[in-house]
Amino acid sequence: MDSVSVYSDRYTSVKNHFILESGNIGFIRIDEHTDFTMLGGTINRFDIDDKGIRNIVIAGGEIKSDLLLIDAESITITGGSIVSSRAAGVFKIEGGNLTMTGGNVRGTTGLLLMNGMRGGITTIGGNATVTAISSPRFESVGAVVFSFLELEGRDDQYQRQTLNLMRSPDGIEGIVFSITDMNPSNTHLLLNTHTLMLSGENSLSLHLDEFGNINDDIKINDAHGLSVTSVPGKKFFAFDTIEKTGTGTWTLSGTLDSNIITGYTDENGVQHPGLSINEGTIALAPNTIVHTDMVVNPNGILHSQVGGKQQVDSLVIKGTYQVDVNSHNDYSQLHSTKDIVIEEGSKLYVYADKLRGGDDTFWNVLTTDGKLTGRFNPKIEDDSILFDFTALYDPQAMHLNAKAVPAPEPEPTRGLIEHLVKDACDDCLVPIAASLDKIIQASAQNDIALGLMPLTSEKDVVNAVEQIQPLLGIRTSRVIMEATDTLTKAIPTGRCVANAGENQVWAKVLGEWNEREGSSGLSGYQATHSGIAVGSERCVTENTKLGLTAGYLKTDADSYDSAANHNLKADTWQVGVYGNTALTPQWDIDFYAGIGQAYLDGKRHLSFLGRTAESEMKANHFRTGITLNRTFQVNPQAKVTPFIGLDYQRVEVEDYIEKGAKDFNFAVDKQSTEAFMAKLGIKGDFQVNERLSLQAKAAVGYDMSYRGNYLRAGFVNYPKYRFMLEDCDPSRVRGELDIGAKYQISQNVALGAGVQSTFAKGFNSVAGNVNLSIQF
Repeated sequence: MDSVSVYSDRYTSVKNHFILESGNIGFIRIDEHTDFTMLGGTINRFDIDDKGIRNIVIAGGEIKSDLLLIDAESITITGGSIVSSRAAGVFKIEGGNLTMTGGNVRGTTGLLLMNGMRGGITTIGGNATVTAISSPRFESVGAVVFSFLELEGRDDQYQRQTLNLMRSPDGIEGIVFSITDMNPSNTHLLLNTHTLMLSGENSLSLHLDEFGNINDDIKINDAHGLSVTSVPGKKFFAFDTIEKTGTGTWTLSGTLDSNIITGYTDENGVQHPGLSINEGTIALAPNTIVHTDMVVNPNGILHSQVGGKQQVDSLVIKGTYQVDVNSHNDYSQLHSTKDIVIEEGSKLYVYADKLRGGDDTFWNVLTTDGKLTGRFNPKIEDDSILFDFTALYDPQAMHLNAKAVPAPEPEPTRGLIEHLVKDACDDCLVPIAASLDKIIQASAQNDIALGLMPLTSEKDVVNAVEQIQPLLGIRTSRVIMEATDTLTKAIPTGRCVANAGENQVWAKVLGEWNEREGSSGLSGYQATHSGIAVGSERCVTENTKLGLTAGYLKTDADSYDSAANHNLKADTWQVGVYGNTALTPQWDIDFYAGIGQAYLDGKRHLSFLGRTAESEMKANHFRTGITLNRTFQVNPQAKVTPFIGLDYQRVEVEDYIEKGAKDFNFAVDKQSTEAFMAKLGIKGDFQVNERLSLQAKAAVGYDMSYRGNYLRAGFVNYPKYRFMLEDCDPSRVRGELDIGAKYQISQNVALGAGVQSTFAKGFNSVAGNVNLSIQF
């Protein structure tokens, strides 16, 4: 096809879009109201009408002439080739951004970017190449040329432009410079007033030796023509500023001479530094010299590589500074000829995975001929598991101190019994198992070694350890604490029911059953408590009553949910005072305090040995509490009372030594167990008739201390191998439900009964009582 002309109706909003997929076109002309996409084919000559194409995409094919674009809005080149043997491959006058991510452009000038009225960005990335070529008639000029020329009917001002590199500079084959004739004599002058942007997501390199000085390293051959001569090895002459963007890493090497990258002051008076790291990483290769001011912004990273000291003119760090530390004589060092400023929030990261040896100090990691101000975040991050680092500061230097991290103690090798117990998930009994292993390792002829030797299976060994554990695991004190719960629940609450100066006596027959599950090898138990509580109270005023109480319980507890066969019997008594005072007709307070003792007899039956370890011990206990009640009279027969309360109890079991099991006897340390319970609940009272009333209560409690859930003990003849057991899965929350009834036999005699249930994770309790009270 010889020629194609494409025109649009400029008086409508409809635009043409011409797409060339294949074929050979000798000449093509397109007006400014048409978009053009080239996917393939060949164009021998390309022309435009008026202001030319607005949006153009070159994805394939070949254009065998210069591509002249006047005021184009968008130019995208992803493939194909543009070749001009007499002029620029792409000749862009004013217009918007040009983006190359593929293809190649070749011409005596590869890209000629004229006037740049919009301060556009030219991006070269991917596998795109731009090449300056020569021909028999025309000499090579440059790969990328920014030109500001006087054009008829156009503004004589020019704007800063940006060359955005997203690929290796090797893709630019030829020099990059900027020229203008916008001066009184209309002669050509060289400029370096543009920005080089280093971006992308990959790791790329830039040789600073390729930057040339427009006064020394390049000259204009023709004052009125586009012809220059440059020093070999110098490529970049157009820039006074370098900016790092994108997440990738650009490594700078070589020497950037003075008075090239100088920064600039914009129209608002803001000074821009020569090299700013806005995003991603700039790495300085060994011995790199950068004669410019450098700023590391908050999202930027400056990495000083090991192998030779680097130098900058000045340095401001607002982001992250990274250094390498390989050995005492091989670490990063960066020097600034002017000040170094480390702003608040800046971070220091140390790559030291190769560092070995002991404590060390690395001097002059940062140095300056001026003044060093500011500090890095005190928490220095690193990739070494062997060292921790601390920064040391002088007025003109920063050093690094490395402190060797103590090597972790090797985990001791498990003995056979410990291994079997661990595998059986009896984690709470691992300390006993470890003690048994040590005793057997000390001598294979002692009583413990000989006693365990006949066991032939793994299960037998684990069961034996469960039997050997101290009495009811660590829960002897918990049994006594629950006995005191039974006695405390028997204490009457509520306001005076007698007149001021009158007395009331009462007696309750008590019974309770508890069950606590085993936990990771620790024995649980089932316990029964039975006994009696008595008391006498007096209304000392019409609003306050005081009382005395005493109680006795007999306890029988057997091991449960374990191979252990243990039994505990206890006799527990408690005496105390209690009372209530009315603050207002709706508000009142219950309070009590009591002390007592328990006498315990324990037996551990070791069936695999045919022995029984017996023990006798004493426990002291103390308990006090206070409850604030608020009563609401729902109707004449019913009232509800929300309440909050605090309850503290402490049980201290004295130390004891068992007998009867030879070397399997335990010497057990004193054990103190505490609970400080905060309760929230509600009570209800319903008067069925003149004689009969019903009561109910629901509450939830949380133990705020839960102390003493451990036990220290050791085999009596092996004090070197003592151990400590802890509850592996304690529960601090419990609930309570109570129901009861009271029958008024006469004006002064009443009979009552009640059932209480307490429950928590792994624990259940049911209690009952029968109560007789007499007023006189």
